[in-house]
Amino acid sequence: EDEGAGLAKLMLSYTWGYALADILGGLQEFCDNSGLAPESSFTWICCLCINQHRVAEKNAQGEAVPFVDFQRAFSDRVRGIGHVVALMSPWRDPEYIKRVWCNFEMFTAVTLGDEACQVSVTMPPAE
Repeated sequence: EDEGAGLAKLMLSYTWGYALADILGGLQEFCDNSGLAPESSFTWICCLCINQHRVAEKNAQGEAVPFVDFQRAFSDRVRGIGHVVALMSPWRDPEYIKRVWCNFEMFTAVTLGDEACQVSVTMPPAE
């Protein structure tokens, strides 16, 4: 068993425009504030877990997944992980709330309810 790998207990909800340092800083800040060890806080991050090239290829071939199927699969993933951590930055004008997909992620997590999914908000330390 690899100590550096495990089932995700957190799902990072963020916009792709954030700098890597802000993403890492926000996750570190969340772990520090929550009393979690960063090295064992396995986090599902879209850009590392979804092959976007395959998604684009399927779209180009006209094989788009119907939204209702995608919504069900995404909701199941959020429920399975059980904790969404939303990264907000910058403080005065967060990009997160301007992205429809981020709002959909937050909506999905919140409508599942506290027992199915916990929602936390974090920011990079500079914010």
